[in-house]
Amino acid sequence: MHARELIEVAIMVSQGKTQAASAVIAADRCYHDYWSNSRARLSEWHSALQSYNDYVRGGGSQLLTAFPRAEAIIHEILLSEILARVWAAESARYDHQNGSNEFEPIAHNVFLAHEDARHRTLQLLTLGTGFSADELARLNRLRSSCERWSDLLLSNYVKQVHVTHLAFDKERVLDFADEHRRAAHQRKQQWQLLAASARHAFHVHSSAPAANPQANRRIAEALAPFLGSAIGFQHQLAQQPADFETRINDITGEAQRMLDQLTLLER
Repeated sequence: MHARELIEVAIMVSQGKTQAASAVIAADRCYHDYWSNSRARLSEWHSALQSYNDYVRGGGSQLLTAFPRAEAIIHEILLSEILARVWAAESARYDHQNGSNEFEPIAHNVFLAHEDARHRTLQLLTLGTGFSADELARLNRLRSSCERWSDLLLSNYVKQVHVTHLAFDKERVLDFADEHRRAAHQRKQQWQLLAASARHAFHVHSSAPAANPQANRRIAEALAPFLGSAIGFQHQLAQQPADFETRINDITGEAQRMLDQLTLLER
């Protein structure tokens, strides 16, 4: 599973497609799996980026060999942070509604660890070591796009819980929330188009292969029971590894066709 698919999960979560944790069997186990698999992926990121830094210092042909892996890791860190931030907001919403402090600390812990990985990544990009100017420009466009989409999805929670600490740009989140209120009557169609737009945008900005496809899948599997009522895939996911992407493709396919039609009209 590519990290791009995790963005589509984040979109579904932010639209309120999740079941209440109280309705999910073994919700605490799901959160444990989300945390443990996220931490395992974070460890892999740290190890890969450290190895790349070592190759940079050593120079030679090893750097050329290590670069594709490092690039794929950086893409994955930037892309998957959207879900980490949105799931932290979703967990805070649940705890707030139920007057508890059960799940938000777990999701927030993952978010903070992910934020640390992002800072390490940006430090590497700032130094520009081993990256061409074009490669740095492409990664910067991906970073900027991920930040905007993260803030857009977080804006859905503004009326329910405090989420600006999860935002990249607090004012942008509040502006998006105001736009949602003004266009509330078009909410369903709006989010269908946004899902299609996200798919198109991130396929354009991120062409690197999946760095940790199995880890991404395990993270999705951990959250699958919470999305069962929306797309009904939690049982099939474990039995049919490709089912997750297939079902997401079905959900957003019609929206993609709508977006393509609008694009043709604008030409």
